[in-house]
Amino acid sequence: MERHGSGLRKIVRETEKPPGYTAAYNPEIFSTATDFRVILKNANYQLSQKNLVRKT
Repeated sequence: MERHGSGLRKIVRETEKPPGYTAAYNPEIFSTATDFRVILKNANYQLSQKNLVRKT
């Protein structure tokens, strides 16, 4: 990631593209003097869980 932070903008733009996107899937970004973290949530998780449930 370069100093301008354009990588973060790209991450946010790309996470908004999948079908079924809601604000709940926004990346969480944290930083301290020594640490930088980005948590990306799986927008497909609910879909994959629905596919696991068998219809009876």
